[in-house]
Amino acid sequence: ARFPLASARDRSVCLPRPLAQRTMRVLIFCVGTRGDVEPFIALARAAEAAGHDALVCSTHEHEDLCARSKVSFASVGESIADDPEMFKIASTSLAAFEAGKITAAEMQKQQMAMLTTVLGRVSLPHSRALMAILDAAASEGKPFDLAIATILGHRSIQPHLEARNLVLMLVDLQPIFRTNYGNLPMQGRAEGFLGSNLMWWYRKAIWGAFQRLVWGAFLKKSVNDCRTLAGLDTLSYVSEYYARMHRAPTILGYLEELTPTPYPPKTNELRDVRAQGVLMLDDHARSKREALPADLEAFLAAGPPPVYIGFGSMRLAARHVTTVVLQAVKQAGGRCVLAAGWAELGTHQLDPASDGTAELLSFAKSSVFEISSVDHRMLLPRCASAVCHAGAGTFAAVLLAGIPIIACPFAFDQFGFARAGVGAGVSPGFAPLGDLTADVLADLILKAAAERPQMEPNLKRIQAAMSPPDRTAKAAVAAIVDVLREHKEESMWTRPVPEDIQPIRFSMGDAMSMCLSR
Repeated sequence: ARFPLASARDRSVCLPRPLAQRTMRVLIFCVGTRGDVEPFIALARAAEAAGHDALVCSTHEHEDLCARSKVSFASVGESIADDPEMFKIASTSLAAFEAGKITAAEMQKQQMAMLTTVLGRVSLPHSRALMAILDAAASEGKPFDLAIATILGHRSIQPHLEARNLVLMLVDLQPIFRTNYGNLPMQGRAEGFLGSNLMWWYRKAIWGAFQRLVWGAFLKKSVNDCRTLAGLDTLSYVSEYYARMHRAPTILGYLEELTPTPYPPKTNELRDVRAQGVLMLDDHARSKREALPADLEAFLAAGPPPVYIGFGSMRLAARHVTTVVLQAVKQAGGRCVLAAGWAELGTHQLDPASDGTAELLSFAKSSVFEISSVDHRMLLPRCASAVCHAGAGTFAAVLLAGIPIIACPFAFDQFGFARAGVGAGVSPGFAPLGDLTADVLADLILKAAAERPQMEPNLKRIQAAMSPPDRTAKAAVAAIVDVLREHKEESMWTRPVPEDIQPIRFSMGDAMSMCLSR
C-alpha cells in the first residue's frame, strides 16, 4: 500500500502524527443525492492527486459513481431513499393532494417533516458503520488522520472523532448560519416573513427559537444516540451541539458572491473558514466517463436548444408536476429534456382520462426527451435554460454551464439559492414548487430566453469564477494539510469556544428584556 504502516493507537490518544515525508489518510463521509456526494468525490480526487489517501464513505447507491471516478469507497449502509416509512408517508401525502384534500403547501410541510425524521433515523446505523470503519483502520495499523463531513453527517461521525481526539473538518454546501440581513439561510419560504425590516434583536431571537425547535424535535435524540454509541456523555442544550460545529475548521462549498454576508461580523474567523468555492470534479475525471446517450444526442441535434427540467431528490406529486411543466413548455413553444428524479416524472404519470392529455402526449412525442438521470456537466451547456429545485449541486452545475436558472424551490436552502440567482442577474425569477402553475412557468421560460443577452455578462463572470472546476478542491486539500499541522499537539475537542459565539444562546426572553429596557 502507498500509505506507510503505523502501529495501532489507543482510541483515547489518537493525535495526528507529524506530516513530514508522508501522506495523510482522510475519511470523507457524505450522504444525500448525487449533487450532495459529487463535491466530496472531487475532494477525494484532489487529495489523491496530491499524494494522499482518501476513502469516501457513503450510502450504497454511490458506489458505482465512486468507481467511475476512481476513488476508494466504503458503504455505510442504506440511504433515506431506502426507508419504507418515507415512501409510505410520501405516498399518503401525495394521494391526499391529488384527491384535493390538502394544498400543495400542506403536502410540502408534511414531506419536509418526514424527511427530517428519516434523516434522524438513519444517523445511528451510519454511526455504527463509521465506528467499524475507524476501528478496522486502526487495528490494521492504518488509522485515519482526519475526517471530513457535511452538516447532515455531522451527528453520525463527530462523536467517534471526539472519542479518538481526531480532527474533523466540515464542508458546508449551502449557507447554514444566520446572516446580518436577517434572513435565516435554511428557513425556506419563511424568509419573506423574516425580512430585513425586522430589528436585529428580533431576528436573533427568531434564529435562537428556530435552533431550539430543530434541536428538540429532530436532533437531540439522534445526536445523543450516536454519542452514547461512542461512549461519550449526552448533550442537553443546542448550544453544546453547535459549539462542536464551531470548533471544526470549515470549507464553504459555495460562491461567496451568491450568498448573503455572514452574521455576526468576522463569522469566518469564528468558524475557522479555510477555503471557499464550489467543489466540482475536474474535466479530466469526466472525460468520456458519461457520454450522453445516442438518442439524446439525436434529440439535441434535431432542433433548438431545449429547456432542462428536473427536481432531483424532491418527492413531488408526479402527475400534477409533470402536467404543469409539459403544459408550460408547450405554451412557451419550446422543447425540453425531462429528468425523472426521485418523483419519477414522465409522460407515464399523465391521467389518460383528463382533458388535454392526448394533446400533451402528442406534443411530448416530438418535443420532450425523458431520461432517468444524466450528467449535468455534459448536458446543461447544450440547453437554453434550466428549471430545477435549486439544490446546491444542481444550482452550481447550472451556473458552471453558463445558462439561466429558473428555480422552483421546495424547501430549506433552495429558497436562498433561488433568491441569490435573481440577485446575481442569472435568473429571470423563481416560483416555489408548491405554487407552480403552467402559466407562471411558461412566462419564466420565455423571460429567460428574452433576457439572455442582458444576463450573458453575469453568466460569464460567475462561470469564470468557478473555473477551473477543481480549483477549490485543490485549495481545500492544502487547507487540510495546514489544519493537521496545527492540531498535531492538541485536541480540537478541548479548545475553548470563542465568546463571540454566545449569540447562539440568545433567547426570546433576552429579546423581551432588551425591548423593555429601551
